[in-house]
Amino acid sequence: MADVFISYSKGEADNIAQQIADALIRAGISCWYMGRDSRYGRYPDKIPKAIRECSVFVLILNQDSNKSKDVLSEVNIAFKYDKEILPVHIDNCEMSDALLYHLSAFTSINANPPNEQRIQELVEEIVDILGWESPLTPLLKPQPPPAKIIQRGKCGNNVSYTLDKNGVLTIFGEGSTWDFKCDISEQVCNTPWWDNRKIISHVEIQYGVTAIGHYAFHACERLISIAIPDSVTSIGWYAFSDCVALPSLAIPDRTTFIGEAAFDGCVELTSVAIPDSVTFIEDRVFRKCAKLTSVIVPDRVTFIGDEAFNGCVGLTSVTIPDRVTFIGEKAFYGCVGLTSVTIPDRVTSILNWAFCGCTELKNVTIPDSVTFIGKEAFANCVRLTGVSIPEKVSAGIFAFPDSVRIERRA
Repeated sequence: MADVFISYSKGEADNIAQQIADALIRAGISCWYMGRDSRYGRYPDKIPKAIRECSVFVLILNQDSNKSKDVLSEVNIAFKYDKEILPVHIDNCEMSDALLYHLSAFTSINANPPNEQRIQELVEEIVDILGWESPLTPLLKPQPPPAKIIQRGKCGNNVSYTLDKNGVLTIFGEGSTWDFKCDISEQVCNTPWWDNRKIISHVEIQYGVTAIGHYAFHACERLISIAIPDSVTSIGWYAFSDCVALPSLAIPDRTTFIGEAAFDGCVELTSVAIPDSVTFIEDRVFRKCAKLTSVIVPDRVTFIGDEAFNGCVGLTSVTIPDRVTFIGEKAFYGCVGLTSVTIPDRVTSILNWAFCGCTELKNVTIPDSVTFIGKEAFANCVRLTGVSIPEKVSAGIFAFPDSVRIERRA
């Protein structure tokens, strides 16, 4: 729950809203405002929740908000839930009759023209409303200034970024970042922060960004955390490949596409939740994620690509959903921790080397739907002693170790 909800009309008030929000946060007061918050997004059915849960409703009043139907709707909700409403005037406009109807009983604050002193006075007023001890409590002690920005620029048609000296890369705007290119053999990429990639430790993507482009964070070897907002629906090829320090991340529920090799070589990645909206596990997406211990593949997935989990030596269990029809080449190659695998009833093809080198694999169930098992699909599965396969299966050479007893069933 945020302490303060900031209502305003986007435009001239954007910068003031951000200054107020920053001042509140420095004072230890949590706040919600449309320009930055990602917990609720920007959907009409989410806004009431944010207002219901706040303690103070701050209305930034100017000529734009005075005419805004969205602002009026937010005021109506705040009034309905008996919120403490604090109108803040930042220009000389007269309050509209529609707003006056609800706000006549509330004391306004004059912040025209808005400046640092008036914003601090607003913060102290909010502290008083919240019932804190004093605006001079430790929460309002001067905070260190924001870290120095060492690089800034564009990374999409309507997307920009800043990188500060503490290694925090912030990406903000509307729409997709650009798709970038890399020469993997030369280890050179055209991402704008490439030369500074080794200092990047945290990435904060703000709500409004909808896609993370190809190679966006490739080889950011000190990256340990990333915040991906609910607005992101697509993660590009090699987006986080070779982020060798990244231990975990949360992929938003609305993400429908995770590109080829998106997390290839993330050797410290121990857990990842693949959202239910994903339908394909692309090639090499988790290759060489050596510390990944378990994966639940979403029920809607129909395809597991080549080398999807190749080299995931820590993987001890995997749930393959019933809709999967195809398991690609080397999909689970070298997953030495796997002990058993159940192939779903709709799978028709298990391609070459799919489970090759799974040295601890003792049990595998192959359904009647399978018509093709590629060469060396289960080669070097030295603990596998017997397997039952359909009579109609076409099996490639050395599909199973010579020591495995194969029973063909009608």
